[in-house]
Amino acid sequence: MPTVKLAYRTKPLVLVAAWDHAVKDGPDPRPVVEQEWFREMISTPDPREHLRLQVAGSRLVKSRIAPIIEVVRAAAPADQEVDALWEKMQAEFHDNQRHTIRALRGKGPLRAGLSEDEATDLLYTLNHPTLYQTLVGHLGWSAERYEEWLTRTLIDQLLEPSVHNGRAPTG
Repeated sequence: MPTVKLAYRTKPLVLVAAWDHAVKDGPDPRPVVEQEWFREMISTPDPREHLRLQVAGSRLVKSRIAPIIEVVRAAAPADQEVDALWEKMQAEFHDNQRHTIRALRGKGPLRAGLSEDEATDLLYTLNHPTLYQTLVGHLGWSAERYEEWLTRTLIDQLLEPSVHNGRAPTG
């Protein structure tokens, strides 16, 4: 442990390094916004396909980051620096979800009566890595089951119903 302590000096720096490694580790070490799945998601004109691609791509990232998120979340109440890191991570994740909602609004209408703030909050909550960890890590769902469920749920919660998703428009 002295080597880790010398290299990183504080718990938050160790957690930041672990987080950075988990996010960037994988088949494509580029930042998420530069990866093919993300570019494809942004470029598709279909909002349902946008959400499907977002869930598929982010599921792969979540499989790596969810355990780290749990460590940071659990350590936050006991350490002021870790708590600040947790809050920063949450704020950045929330901002990222707002960007997705704005992109979706350019591709088609959000569900009637759903404000940008409400849609962002829904996406933040449903797409959060802790929910992935709960369903896949603790309750034993397969990653595929999670992906299918989250895609259907996001489409139902965020977008106007249409014939394309197997339901006739209502109201």
